[in-house]
Amino acid sequence: MLNKAAMAIAVTQGSTIVVFLGTQCPQCKKWLNILKVVHGRTDLPDIIGVVAAPAEVARGYAEHYALNFPLVTIQPALFSTLITQVPTAVVLEDGVIREKWVRAMPQSFIEQIASGDLTVPEGQPHVVMAQ
Repeated sequence: MLNKAAMAIAVTQGSTIVVFLGTQCPQCKKWLNILKVVHGRTDLPDIIGVVAAPAEVARGYAEHYALNFPLVTIQPALFSTLITQVPTAVVLEDGVIREKWVRAMPQSFIEQIASGDLTVPEGQPHVVMAQ
């Protein structure tokens, strides 16, 4: 399980995609299996999910969808300051934002995913409260 310190290190070293999700968002639900595949592959960036929900709601969401990537909870006010639509993803390389995707993944990234193993790994959900 990642704690806050490990999470901070994870986003400042290497490639990470931070995905802002809504627990009731239909488009976000469509992204989840793709995100699980990406997180399970060593040739693609790590995934960290972010939701504006209480820890219990986030934990239930992670368990229901068998998420294999960490899910961070933040205050709704901070969430709405950072993004305006869900899903939104930011691609970080060594802590620097390289790309931002709003509601759609770029075709080039989808092709990169499709070129490898498409097995959807199951995992132990882990929720980190950043609140």
